[in-house]
Amino acid sequence: MFHQDMWDFIRRHAQDDVRKLALKRPDSPNVDLKEALTQIEGYQTARKKLPLWAENPQLVYPPRISMEQCSSETTALYKQQVVRRLLQGLENPGSNNQNHPLSMADMTGGFGIDFSYLAPLFDHACYIEQQEVLCRIARHNLKVLGLEQAEVCHGDGVERLPEKAPFTLVFIDPARRDGQGKKTVALSDCTPDLTAIQERIRSCSRFCMAKLSPMLDIHQALQELKGVSEVHVVSVDNECKELLLVLSSEDAENIAEMATAEKRQETGNNPDSKTDKTEEVSENKLENISENKAESTLEDTSKDTSESKLEGASTTSNSKQSVVIKKPAETRIFCINLQKGEQQTFEYTAQEEAMAEAVYTDQPGTYLYEPNTSLLKAGAYKCLCARFGVRKLHPNSHLYTSDTLCADFPGRRFRITGCRSFGKQDLKQIAREIPQANITIRNFPSTVQELRKKLKIKEGGDRYLFITTLKNEQHIILECLKAE
Repeated sequence: MFHQDMWDFIRRHAQDDVRKLALKRPDSPNVDLKEALTQIEGYQTARKKLPLWAENPQLVYPPRISMEQCSSETTALYKQQVVRRLLQGLENPGSNNQNHPLSMADMTGGFGIDFSYLAPLFDHACYIEQQEVLCRIARHNLKVLGLEQAEVCHGDGVERLPEKAPFTLVFIDPARRDGQGKKTVALSDCTPDLTAIQERIRSCSRFCMAKLSPMLDIHQALQELKGVSEVHVVSVDNECKELLLVLSSEDAENIAEMATAEKRQETGNNPDSKTDKTEEVSENKLENISENKAESTLEDTSKDTSESKLEGASTTSNSKQSVVIKKPAETRIFCINLQKGEQQTFEYTAQEEAMAEAVYTDQPGTYLYEPNTSLLKAGAYKCLCARFGVRKLHPNSHLYTSDTLCADFPGRRFRITGCRSFGKQDLKQIAREIPQANITIRNFPSTVQELRKKLKIKEGGDRYLFITTLKNEQHIILECLKAE
């Protein structure tokens, strides 16, 4: 894609400060400095966000905005995991895979990170993108990755989708910026508007996976979209990154649920809450794909491609097929936290949350629990009491306590070492005895910064202060250490 002088310049200066490098004049006339800086900056971003891609020196990077908006390797692998489970439900060993190929389309291709991790699961994968520059980059990168089943289509995804249909899966990541470049959240403010095109997508596919803003109101989205079978609130290191919705046809939804039930029986996992080791990807070097084009970029790279394509599944989609209009209360909600090679998963339904009864207490026990960000975003508050036998401190505090350690609670776990009121004597004693601590505010009329200034406590250390409100509206300070 570039002249050899250009590649040499990029690799020679890959670790350099692009701001300083911009002031230097390249030795060769074959080096486009502006493009070279884009590649160097993209590579430096990829080292943290896309480490496997960064290891492949042949890959080309897009302008900064596309690098900022693309999925991380961690979240792309999670999408791959979800789609694999959905496809397993479609498996039909008695069919001929050649007659019933699996296919997918990415309506909003972008840089193609999600596409590159999903495409190897399919016999045919269509990348659709409006920007020609991104299409050129995708053609180059997908060839480097050895994804021979990939087809790059330049154009509007909404218009091109029916031309290529039917598909097993349609993936869409609507642009979340308006004409002035400001970020948007609501479905109707994104491009394309998923609420307006959902019927078109449904008529062209068995499943649709939509990547949406983590700030989106989940309840509102379930009201605006039909047939949402699953919601995935995905956090990385306890920071909410993505909201994924799976829209399914009636048949696809039923078989996907059967596949999930079968997987639970095989693994013996409790659906209430589990922490799974994320599948190893270290052997999944992307450059290996170019050496053996039958291999996959996924974590099961060593397996034969024919095994990963789920022999016998069909892409046939009947536009007249009845679509289940699943009630929001029945939709399965997955709260995910990905961190340090582990995946924490909590699954529930809105109906379960509505039916659950929270147990409150004004007396904190021995242990304190702070749910993961994904659970707080999803609104899984009351069902935690029923699942784990914990007690809630206040309807709006979202902190829980117990007398014995609940080791599998989906969140941070602490041992309470002290409980103080907000009396002057207690505050003076805290200021004297605790020079450094991590402070968390929950349902309290102040900010962390204000309390640090008032108590003169530095940030950090191994002590934790939770300032919150009990059910009887009493303000308290809980002194804690992390529970082992």
